Amino acid sequence: MGALSDPVNVTSSVVQGSVLGPTLFNCYINKLASMLNSNIRLYADDCIIYRTIKSPEDKQVLQDDLNTINNWCNDSSMVLNVSKCNSIVFRKSRRPMEAKYYIGNTSNMLVQVPEVVYLGVTLAFNLSWDSHISSMVRKAKYALYSIQQNVY
Repeated sequence: MGALSDPVNVTSSVVQGSVLGPTLFNCYINKLASMLNSNIRLYADDCIIYRTIKSPEDKQVLQDDLNTINNWCNDSSMVLNVSKCNSIVFRKSRRPMEAKYYIGNTSNMLVQVPEVVYLGVTLAFNLSWDSHISSMVRKAKYALYSIQQNVY
């Protein structure tokens, strides 16, 4: 207690947990949306792009938008964590459809996943709610168990 770390120069960024940080980040990243042809959803530091794929041209537009995002990140000194990026194809079929998308170059292929969690909602490739409901039931059981342990 009472000790201080050595000072370090910070060349960019905003202090984690600051009130102003999210606002500044949104101002910084909002231009990206106008550069894309696909739909985009931004929430805090999460970015989702999507589009309906009806033709090979639609698939190429989505890939072009991924390239635009990668180039924007490089030009803006932002580091894109490719290992946290993935793709999902939504369809009513019981089997997923394979789609290959890349960030940067062909060695950075996005992992295609059968489900994603977006803003707390589990979205499955086949539009089923089973996984989301199971997750909510597990959380409710855990909360109930915690209450029982603390009340009795």
